[in-house]
Amino acid sequence: SSYEIRAALAAEVGIALATKFDSIVLKNFVKAARADSNLTSLPDAKGTVLTGGATSLGTDIPKFVSAVYQAAEIMDNNSVTGERNMFIPVSMYYKLFRAGSDSPVADMISRDLGGNGSIQNAQVTKLAGFNVIPTANMSQADETSGDNEDSSLNLDYQNVLAVCTTPAAVATARIQNITSSVDWSPMKLGWILCSRYSSGTSTLRPECAVEISSATD
Repeated sequence: SSYEIRAALAAEVGIALATKFDSIVLKNFVKAARADSNLTSLPDAKGTVLTGGATSLGTDIPKFVSAVYQAAEIMDNNSVTGERNMFIPVSMYYKLFRAGSDSPVADMISRDLGGNGSIQNAQVTKLAGFNVIPTANMSQADETSGDNEDSSLNLDYQNVLAVCTTPAAVATARIQNITSSVDWSPMKLGWILCSRYSSGTSTLRPECAVEISSATD
């Protein structure tokens, strides 16, 4: 019967909602990194996009790591407080471990240098004070002509290698928490599981977001 699989289906619906929410929040982090200051009295309180100049940071791992430290310096200069996170696409995350002798991972996780992690388990927990969070929910596409519910998120995300942030970079207003219902469908002769979640997310403090980009000059 269909009854025994409702719990599994409910879990899948929850994962789908969480994935959608994560994607929207990550796009807003990128949007914040590209935004100007919200305050006319603080024109320098704006987002930052870091590139490697003539070299793509997507292929030069040591320079990518250096850019992360530069992001931390920028936040310090902007007096940004709060927990710092670096969201990085999984494809870029594993490049840290595949760079061979050019990879700085060994130093990053060396306990002698105060690091933590494991090359064997492909795990780096912190870099330049940022919690390193690999994610498959960060868009890597050109969505300038996309159909995002929020048209301000129709941006080009192809060059995003990572986004360094604090929670203050964006704000989310929750309108309705997750609610679920199970209804019988005479047309399908089965039960329909439907879950809803309503919220709105947008940029709050652009100076709390730094994008690391593979774009070159």
